[in-house]
Amino acid sequence: TKFTSIQMPLFWLSLLLGVVMSAGEHYGWPRVNGCRPDEDEVEIFLREGANATACSFRVPVVGNEPLCHLGGRVADPTNGCPTDTPTGTSSNAWPVCLTLPTPGVDYHCFLTCKATRDCPTGAECSMGAYYMSIGLCTYPQDTVSPHLQ
Repeated sequence: TKFTSIQMPLFWLSLLLGVVMSAGEHYGWPRVNGCRPDEDEVEIFLREGANATACSFRVPVVGNEPLCHLGGRVADPTNGCPTDTPTGTSSNAWPVCLTLPTPGVDYHCFLTCKATRDCPTGAECSMGAYYMSIGLCTYPQDTVSPHLQ
């Protein structure tokens, strides 16, 4: 997705307002710390009966176009997703813009990973949730993480 001369200033303004108006990092654990005002708690359906969740930056849409570059297999700090991450996130995790939970309607940013050690404290790497060899950092839907017990 290419940004128009009107969309780019609107995107940066919305991102700046989101940072100024709220505290904490993006991509946190919804059930423990809550999501930022510019995020939604998005359910990730991994397999039947085993779902996860994540705080995901809500990408602004202008003229039916998301103000982000969708997808990607490598880190792109200019893709339109916030790069601030919670404690415990490794430099191997990077944000990606996806059209979830409703394809073509909703656009959110998620943290990618290749192993649980890449994700923020309390999260796990859900392999296959994004791409075969790239997962998404997700949190359990309750407040107890098996990685913290």
